[in-house]
Amino acid sequence: MSFRKGFDIALPLPSLIGSVSNNYLDINKRDILLFFRGTGVRDLQYHTSLRKAATQLSLYNKKIIIELRYRSSGQFYGILPNKWNVSKYGYVGKSNFQINLVGMKNSIFVLAIRGYGLSSYRLLEALECGAIPVIICDNLVLPYSSDGTTINWNEISFRFSESYMIEHPKELVKKLEKLVNEKMNLLLSMQHKGKQVYNKYLSTHHRHLDRGIEYIPIALNMTFSNIMKAVHALNFDRQALDP
Repeated sequence: MSFRKGFDIALPLPSLIGSVSNNYLDINKRDILLFFRGTGVRDLQYHTSLRKAATQLSLYNKKIIIELRYRSSGQFYGILPNKWNVSKYGYVGKSNFQINLVGMKNSIFVLAIRGYGLSSYRLLEALECGAIPVIICDNLVLPYSSDGTTINWNEISFRFSESYMIEHPKELVKKLEKLVNEKMNLLLSMQHKGKQVYNKYLSTHHRHLDRGIEYIPIALNMTFSNIMKAVHALNFDRQALDP
């Protein structure tokens, strides 16, 4: 069933990071162009093949870090990532959460590519870390966007079709490079707006639920059990999840 505008509610996948200081690094001082670390599952061919296609982006700029491993074996898949040393940024541990955090806090753009479902945890995590999301998902209805007034995602993110990333990776990278070289003031504005939007609408699970409730039309006959399912989906143990 497709999304029904004015009837269904698009809630975001919450950030798994927890809390990031508002004293983030301006993107004109960051040295990673595009960042993503994640996993693939062999049995979920569409999920893994799309992410595998994303690794080709790293062929066209050494400042693109895309690191993908199979969940079961831990082995890399796709094109081997460009080398980067997380210790350069002052972290010497092995926590995946912390490595992801370091990467996103030092990246201009963060790839928010669909995972098991249509959305990605990286969407909110990018905003939380002061990066600009690059969204790759054709059918995703972005959170709180269906009424056209709450969040204007065009002001805080970029979006490309799945086919464009797969068929034109070099052109996609050139677009990002051109933005950095010619539109840095725009990117700084997007970064600051993104952080403001995150803090206002997206920073806690309670805000997600509060905003979601505001979107429920009075005439909507939503059963108590469905409401509880939505609440349960937002109240999870983030320590039990692998990013």
